Amino acid sequence: MVGKRQSASLLIMLVATLAGCGGNSMVESTIRVVVSTDLDVPTTIDNLVISGARGGNVTFTNRYDESHVEALPDSLLLHNGQPRDDQGNEIFTPVRIVVEGYLVDALVIRRSAELTFVTDRPVVLYMPLCASCIPQDCDAEETCKSGECVPEGVSIDALPKDDGTQPAEGPECPATLD
Repeated sequence: MVGKRQSASLLIMLVATLAGCGGNSMVESTIRVVVSTDLDVPTTIDNLVISGARGGNVTFTNRYDESHVEALPDSLLLHNGQPRDDQGNEIFTPVRIVVEGYLVDALVIRRSAELTFVTDRPVVLYMPLCASCIPQDCDAEETCKSGECVPEGVSIDALPKDDGTQPAEGPECPATLD
């Protein structure tokens, strides 16, 4: 994925993909999705699928192979490609981001977050894939966090500002901390 850039259709544009794009170029109305794991690569997971949707319409889906999973933690930057409707009003339709870890073609773990993409500041959204969430099977509109099923809804206002000083991974997976 190094150097690979793709744009997502419809309402969200994928500005940068995994693989070292964790630079300091902050853009207003962006979400930096930070993916990390404490899972054993490649015996537990060997590839990732990251997707985004708005209003139930999938706007991007990217698959990352074992070499990219081994390089975690890493991030991708989402830019709100359509923050306003035709009348100039902010669009409050939630965005759903899903990170899935697979072993060959079998789903092993899923992490999801749903939030309204209305912000005037760049933010960081940590999406770790933690061993404590295997074999947790959460209901629709829930995600696993620290081994427990919790609502996938996230308040964008509660997310830290992406100013380039955040750690490469959050504290949720204890084995990933130094």
